[in-house]
Amino acid sequence: YVGGFVIGLQWGVIGVALSYLVVTFLLVYLVFAIPFKLIHYEFNEYLLKLLKIIVINVSLLLVLFFLKILLYQFLHNEIVVFSLSIFIVIALYIFTIVKQEKRIVGFLIHDFIK
Repeated sequence: YVGGFVIGLQWGVIGVALSYLVVTFLLVYLVFAIPFKLIHYEFNEYLLKLLKIIVINVSLLLVLFFLKILLYQFLHNEIVVFSLSIFIVIALYIFTIVKQEKRIVGFLIHDFIK
């Protein structure tokens, strides 16, 4: 991290942020490789699960972006558009999680009842 900081200083705040990003991406495999080997878990398996989450979140971001544009054409109040957009995206997010991971719902209901 220190090397990334020193290299990034030449380009200011943006350079430091980008150098930290590059260093983090380079070190992420090493950070996860050792614990994953200890518990016999494959890094590729982790990446596939992470990719599913990234795809869901990017799609929800796109839905939010287009929903905001669509709602603002009919409702010119920014607070109402913001509130409706957030409500709809949270509902879609919960629906997506429930659809993808049905066992999570059981855990949530079980913990809520306790």
